[in-house]
Amino acid sequence: MFPRIYLSPTTLNMVKDCHRCMWDHILWKQKRPQGPFPTLPRAVDDVMKSYCDRFRGGLNPSLKRLAQIHPELGEYVLHQDQRWMNILRDWKGGITKDITLDIPGGGKQQYRISGSLDDVLVRESDGALATIDGKSKAKKPEDGEGEKYYGSQMDTYEWLFKSAGFPTSERAFLWYVIPVSLEDRDPELPTFQIIFDQYIQIMKTDAKRCEVQIEEVHKMICEHPDRTKPPTSSPSCEYCNWAGR
Repeated sequence: MFPRIYLSPTTLNMVKDCHRCMWDHILWKQKRPQGPFPTLPRAVDDVMKSYCDRFRGGLNPSLKRLAQIHPELGEYVLHQDQRWMNILRDWKGGITKDITLDIPGGGKQQYRISGSLDDVLVRESDGALATIDGKSKAKKPEDGEGEKYYGSQMDTYEWLFKSAGFPTSERAFLWYVIPVSLEDRDPELPTFQIIFDQYIQIMKTDAKRCEVQIEEVHKMICEHPDRTKPPTSSPSCEYCNWAGR
């Protein structure tokens, strides 16, 4: 049996971009080049998580206002178990599933699929789970933007929940916050308040799409049994084109 291969929503999404980049990432631990990571979006994300933590078993006031525009959101509450949320958010833990697939001609390949997420909603009528993910942006998201950029990520969470035996609503909620103005809180203090607008995009998730991506990764692995000979790069991959230059 070959060594276990670790997959995440990020690496699974990579399979549709470039097999060579994915190969380098999951087998050679060679990640795509990355510039300095912006810390402000991460800080906003942490604030949104802390805000949700204050309203376990219900909806925070911001989500309640959005539920007036999107009644489907009003069918849910934030998962009541703070301890479980802390586990799901841990990038070293999260929610995990191990699978073993046969290699044609003999042998087996193990995979561990895992992902950490922002928060979980529970539909009150039947206990079905849905992912809610906070996103900070500079402008209002366009229609279909969630499916385009985060569809694979949300499908992976859906697959992981289903694989663990949880009931799901096959929904994901993207909670966008966009800065719109800056206000002084107290003229006597050197502080100010940034006002954010907010939007919700509701996505239909499909665990089968995640399965297709896992199968495509496995097919790529099986087509290159000699681990020293990687697949070819995608002609449109900007990372491989840069490396070739």
